[in-house]
Amino acid sequence: MIAHLIRKSLTAAFLASSFMLMLSVFVQSAQSADSADSIIEADEAQLQVGRDAYYAGDFRTALNVWQPLANIGNATAQNNVGVLYRNGEGVVQDFDVARDWFLTAAEKGHARASYSLAMLYDFGQGVTQNYAEAIRWYRKSASMGDANAQFRLGTLYDEGSGVAQNRYEATAWFTQAAEQGHANAQNVMGLRAASGIGMPVDKTEALRWFGLAAAQSHADAQNNLGLMYQQGDSVDLNLASAYMWFYLSASSILDMAVTEGAKNRDRVERLLGEEEIADAQERAERCRRSSFVNCE
Repeated sequence: MIAHLIRKSLTAAFLASSFMLMLSVFVQSAQSADSADSIIEADEAQLQVGRDAYYAGDFRTALNVWQPLANIGNATAQNNVGVLYRNGEGVVQDFDVARDWFLTAAEKGHARASYSLAMLYDFGQGVTQNYAEAIRWYRKSASMGDANAQFRLGTLYDEGSGVAQNRYEATAWFTQAAEQGHANAQNVMGLRAASGIGMPVDKTEALRWFGLAAAQSHADAQNNLGLMYQQGDSVDLNLASAYMWFYLSASSILDMAVTEGAKNRDRVERLLGEEEIADAQERAERCRRSSFVNCE
């Protein structure tokens, strides 16, 4: 915007006399832009190499890839190096070094680094626990769209940790995270809509949020869906459908509420016939194979 205003203030005479010079600058700028794009693409490619190594458990290689990028100012790499030092992955755990890298990236406006820094203050990792400082950095991250930061802010407002308890403020933050596809937030929104915590009771909305989280293999949400079908809560009472969701919850790839889902599955199983159980199990597997699209 500033550059645009400066250009607008130039007189017509100056523009005319400087045309050839500006054309030369334009060509050089275009070449510089092409060069910058190439650098960004190269950096992103290197970041991905580091990510691949990290998720393969090769933390030392991840560090060797990310460290040079961090040293030349790449904020994502700086956050990633901070994560390695925070977790002690490929390096000796050092919260001070982690904090320095997080702060360096966060001050550049990096959303995830702001979240990472907030977590150190939130849980007292290498620093004195400081909810006020944690919330300050969570807000910065959340304002840039980080769903994890939004979810954590919702939790802090819901609990009244470091802030005055405000269930409606919590719901607002949970909603933002849920709308971005954050499965935990979606499940929490289902619970809040079902019980009227921080919002009016809306069982249809609860069913929608549980369904969205369940489709991400969230075992707790799958269990909650099963309960709604078991009780006929805003849906027709259907023990076979309840069993299907309990079955999915009990065999979920995630570790949330698996025991509760298994208990509910076994309880409902005693109320069904063998054919009903076999059909519900087949539906559950079809549902899983279709990525939770074909669950009827």
